[in-house]
Amino acid sequence: MPLERLPVLVFNQEDKEDLAISESDVIVHYLAYKFGFISPDLAVAVKQEQVRAQFDDATFLWMEAYFKNNETARPHFDELIKVVVCKHEELLEKYGSNGHYFANELTYPDISVLISLTSFKRFEIDEIMEEKAPSLKKLIKTIREEIDDKEVQLKQYD
Repeated sequence: MPLERLPVLVFNQEDKEDLAISESDVIVHYLAYKFGFISPDLAVAVKQEQVRAQFDDATFLWMEAYFKNNETARPHFDELIKVVVCKHEELLEKYGSNGHYFANELTYPDISVLISLTSFKRFEIDEIMEEKAPSLKKLIKTIREEIDDKEVQLKQYD
């Protein structure tokens, strides 16, 4: 087990040493790449990671501000989220406002942003969902519908 930490994902590889992956983020990135939620094209993958990382930054600050109840972090989060929402509205419009960041398919950044926005909404941060973020609202609706469809498809194979 790498660094004696959990979680660990171990792949048995024929003719090679087993591949052991630790750290939650690394496991998620590996699985997202392996199953096509991150592009094999390095230039596109970097853009996808940038989208995800921008919301991760906001999520970490949100956790400090609202989840850990750090009053001094709240104004920083409130300012950062305004910038992130504005920039991501522009980005989604640039890509056609089709409910996805990249092309017309479900990607890791779509899922990651959905999780962040859903978390923010639980704490009534209305800056995210109201009239200032129609493209983000469309992304949330589109991704939820696609995930629901995929769950139905997966259940058929159980």
